[in-house]
Amino acid sequence: MPRHWLLAFVALSFALLAQEAELAPGAVELSFQTQAYKGKYSPRHVLAIWVVDAQDQHVRTLAIYGKKHAKRLGRWRKATGKKRPDAVTGATLRKHEPLAVVWDGTDKNGKPAPDGDYKIRLEYTESHRSGPAFQVEIKKGGTVGTKQVEGSKFFKDVTVRQAGKGQDAKD
Repeated sequence: MPRHWLLAFVALSFALLAQEAELAPGAVELSFQTQAYKGKYSPRHVLAIWVVDAQDQHVRTLAIYGKKHAKRLGRWRKATGKKRPDAVTGATLRKHEPLAVVWDGTDKNGKPAPDGDYKIRLEYTESHRSGPAFQVEIKKGGTVGTKQVEGSKFFKDVTVRQAGKGQDAKD
C-alpha cells in the first residue's frame, strides 16, 4: 500500500476513535450545528446551553460562548436569573459549525442531580435580541446509547449520546 494511503487510513482511524470517546458514567453528550438566520452580525453569534429539570428549574449552565453579548440571550438570562455569565466557555462564535457539549450529571453546585427527566436548552443570537432556541428532552439514568433527535430550521444534526452508570455509551 502506498505510504500516503497508509497515512490517510491512520488519520481517519484516529478521527473515528475521537468521535467515540468514552463518556463518564451517567454523562450525556449533545452534539448539534446551528444555522445562520442572517442577523445583523451573522455568521458571528453568541450561544448558551443549559439544563433544566422537569419543573423547568435551572440545574446548570453547560456553556456560554460570548461573554460580552451574553446579555442578549434572554431565555438563558430568564432561566438562570443572571445578567452576566458566571463562567465563559469561549469567545463569540465566528461561524456556524458542529459543536458538542457534555453534561456530567451534576448541578450548579457540583452535586449529582437525581435521576429523572431533564431538558438541555440551547439559545443563540446573531443580533441585539433573542434568537432561535431549541431543547432536547433527556432522562438521566435512562436509556444508554446514541440517538438522532429531530432538529429544527436553526438546529441541525442533533445527536444525544448517553452513558449509563458505570458504563460507556456506544451504539
